[in-house]
Amino acid sequence: MSSISIILPLYNKEHYISQCLDSLLSQSFRDFELIIVDDGSTDASYDICKKYSIADPRIILLRQDNHGPVHARKTGIRNASGDYIAFVDADDWVDQDYIRYLYYCAADNDSDIVICGRCDEYDHRTINHRPSLQAGRYSKHDLISKVYPSLISGGGFFTWGTSPSLCEHLFKRDLIKDYILSVDDNIRMGDDAAAVFPAILHADSLYCLDKCLYHYRMHESSLVHYSSSSVDILAERGRFSSLYHYVDRQLSRDIAIYDLRKQWLEYVLFMAIPRADVLYEGFWDLDYLFPYPQVKKGSKVVIYGMGLYGMRLYRAVTARGFLNVVGCTDRDYEHMDSFVSAPESIRDMDFDHVIITMSFYETRHKVYDYLREFVPAEKISMMDEELIFSEESLKRFGFI
Repeated sequence: MSSISIILPLYNKEHYISQCLDSLLSQSFRDFELIIVDDGSTDASYDICKKYSIADPRIILLRQDNHGPVHARKTGIRNASGDYIAFVDADDWVDQDYIRYLYYCAADNDSDIVICGRCDEYDHRTINHRPSLQAGRYSKHDLISKVYPSLISGGGFFTWGTSPSLCEHLFKRDLIKDYILSVDDNIRMGDDAAAVFPAILHADSLYCLDKCLYHYRMHESSLVHYSSSSVDILAERGRFSSLYHYVDRQLSRDIAIYDLRKQWLEYVLFMAIPRADVLYEGFWDLDYLFPYPQVKKGSKVVIYGMGLYGMRLYRAVTARGFLNVVGCTDRDYEHMDSFVSAPESIRDMDFDHVIITMSFYETRHKVYDYLREFVPAEKISMMDEELIFSEESLKRFGFI
């Protein structure tokens, strides 16, 4: 039996899987099994992994019909024998000491969970994200007093707490197994969080490692193209509603440990807002842009912030003719499409509103303060948090 089981769901990643496997099989810590679950790939992914499995007996290669990553993780954990479980995605890679650091932090400190940081890998740059917690071991008392109060949301809509990614954690198998197995197979987004947060709530100890060891490959996200014309709207609303209610039920049973339900609602709304044109019932029937009630249909607007949300919003409202977008700006414009300009260009634009699309509380308010230097307050539009959390909005999202 190996010390660690690494579970790797795989579906059509022929261009990336070799780099992923090379990074795992060259680990400085070698006492692990690598369970690859091919989820019905139609490209060369399985054949590539087959060659690796012949050469390295640590690989257990499984194949199943396509059921999605949640089901693939379940298959993996049912076949895992390690005392600890790690998860890696097939298009990512890890540092050479990834497993060594995680394992010894867990074993030497008798910790149920170890958390590390990640590196977001873009084409021409890398952004490191260290854990929000201070490095070190947390007992159950520490978890209750120092971690759970901002585990999911750190205060303000929205401020990150602890990362929900399975890939940034090492878990004791006996702790994480039931949470992996109980997640609904139909959940397509937020499935990591559905297992990670309940597991941390039930952990007796946790160790935070202040190192960025996991490399997350940043693609042009499907969020940008995720629109009402390309998805089954009712099914997508159903999945998000199922995600919210599934975890809410889990957390409701554990309020004697700590009540995380409000933080969970904030997290799910944080994910839902950029997809509101699909998830918010009646979105296009409103006479304003949700969640910016002052931005009326047909207004001339500048979009500030052309990340995933801003880009997706731009494409959605222009395709529908819902707003007249006269400009798109971002301070990182040099790395973006040519139609995105520097924020200073707003000075020369004719508009009714500047829409701040940043979802993070601190960033949003910093942008507001910057814009106030040359834009009247009544023309700056930020997310209306009271509207987002209103009973009407929660009903339209299917959360109540």
